Amino acid sequence: MSAMHYLEVYFKINSTQNYNEVLLAELQYFDFESFAETENGIKAYIRVESSTSFEFDVARDLPISCSLCDQITFEVTTIEQTNWNAKWEENFDPIYVEDQIEIRAPFHPTKNYPNELIITPKMSFGTGHHQTTQLMLRHILQLDLKQKRVLDMGSGTGVLGIFALKKEAREVIAVDIEPWCIENCLENAHLNEVKLTAIRSDSVPKDLGLFDVVIANINRNVLLEQLEDYRKVLKDKGILLMSGFYKEDLEQIEKKCGEYHFNFSEFYELDGWIVVKYVL
Repeated sequence: MSAMHYLEVYFKINSTQNYNEVLLAELQYFDFESFAETENGIKAYIRVESSTSFEFDVARDLPISCSLCDQITFEVTTIEQTNWNAKWEENFDPIYVEDQIEIRAPFHPTKNYPNELIITPKMSFGTGHHQTTQLMLRHILQLDLKQKRVLDMGSGTGVLGIFALKKEAREVIAVDIEPWCIENCLENAHLNEVKLTAIRSDSVPKDLGLFDVVIANINRNVLLEQLEDYRKVLKDKGILLMSGFYKEDLEQIEKKCGEYHFNFSEFYELDGWIVVKYVL
């Protein structure tokens, strides 16, 4: 049997916009075992035979991002297997939101912020580095969630649902399409000493009763597709928080929300990304 080693493939995005979420969604269909977000792109790790070269063509293998092909480059570095954990750790820095929230990995020392979230991201989205995650956390920080039922759509690492439980939500149902996200979400809940229910699905659960709050950090097209179902599972005067899209998409979101009688409340913006709040 041939010896194995890990390759670090650093996909760099030459753009003023943060397209990490789009790129990460596509890379998950390949054989990469883990990812690390950076300000300029994504570092992906793959285990291959020592005699095997890494072949990848951006235009051919990333069809969804074909419009970005001329802005994406990558470089490949061989890393020692014994350095795998250290390599992962060096690319995951703690995140601090509003001087109120600290998101760190288990190996980071605590800074004793009022709200601490311990996250091991593995292959899941939601470390707090992306603008949409930070925007959602800022908004959740302001909500009174005591004894509320919360539905977290596109839960990823579970960071948003876990924070909701830290804010005394009575119950959180986390939903994601990817099996590793479900596993990672439950692991992170355990690290934070909270309990949630994680469901693998690509749709809104309709047999689990009504929710006080629905949070959805996905992308514009999925949000538009699922809005009707969000309406069906929300209680009267329930709150809908959505992110994962740009400010220029807000008009389209507002029009669709109006069709289902959602009342616009407010939105926040960060680097062109926004989070928007609606109330029934």
